Amino acid sequence: MTIDMIINIVLIVIGLLLFCFGIIIWIKKKIVLIHSYHWDNIAEEDKNPFCRLIGKGISTIGAGCLIAGVINLVTDSLWGEIAVVVGIFVGVGILIYTMVKYN
Repeated sequence: MTIDMIINIVLIVIGLLLFCFGIIIWIKKKIVLIHSYHWDNIAEEDKNPFCRLIGKGISTIGAGCLIAGVINLVTDSLWGEIAVVVGIFVGVGILIYTMVKYN
């Protein structure tokens, strides 16, 4: 097993964890999984849309990592790196938008 293979497996595991974590926040509305600042400073009526958007952002980052790991295991192309960069930028963009809107 080469170091590239290990890195891609770790990327897949991290992607799965982030994706599942985001889905739990998004679907189950578990605001307690986010930093305690948000429990106190988000209005009660904004907690559901806040959790939905935060969950989508975290899931997007996880999906980018997961897709990149799978692509890198299968091929030696640049598409894996593109997938992780796009996933991170889109996910962080969603997170920043959510923080600005609800804080």
